[in-house]
Amino acid sequence: MKTNYKSGALRVAIFVTVVGLLGANTPAWAEGPVKDDPSKGVALDFSKQSSSYAFERGGGAPVRTRASNWTKTGALQASRRTTVTPPGGNAGTIFTSFSSNLTADNLGTTCSVNGTSSAAWLGLVPYNATSVTLGDEIWANAVAFISVSAGSGWGVNVGLNTAEVNQVNTVQNGFQNNHSYSGIQFSGALLNVNQSASANYRFGTSTFYQVVN
Repeated sequence: MKTNYKSGALRVAIFVTVVGLLGANTPAWAEGPVKDDPSKGVALDFSKQSSSYAFERGGGAPVRTRASNWTKTGALQASRRTTVTPPGGNAGTIFTSFSSNLTADNLGTTCSVNGTSSAAWLGLVPYNATSVTLGDEIWANAVAFISVSAGSGWGVNVGLNTAEVNQVNTVQNGFQNNHSYSGIQFSGALLNVNQSASANYRFGTSTFYQVVN
């Protein structure tokens, strides 16, 4: 299974799928530096500049976002691939992505989220990373009061008009870390729903850090 996942054909399939979702040209917001900083460890610094859906209610004129306009259903997708060279190894690709489906009621007062995220080292030397850490954050803003519910394993933070959920875990001695989630629901006079993912790829004492938003 590992060999198939890392095969050139599957890498092309992944890329074609992402291009189909995001457009033929990689947008500027999908590119950024990769940090080789062992001090980062597994502390993931989520960016608030994320893929976002905006609701018409409460926000005045419709807001142009990185995703298409929607009423009852929508999606949040983003990915990033970068070539890195682990110490003592060969150059290879780190690939971090997420894809979520959103369903809202007609009034935009509830929105449920389900989807997947992934962090993968696609290089061959070394075949596995020392560890791959993947973190997800999904949050929403509302006109006033807001609430959120999520399943076990998610951290929840709720303010007056912002609510967020987040999760993070680490896979040791592997080349990928995959998450699947469902049942996340935001309630309130919603303005937008946003998402980002972060990944740490550690090879010995060196860590490559990637943010997708």
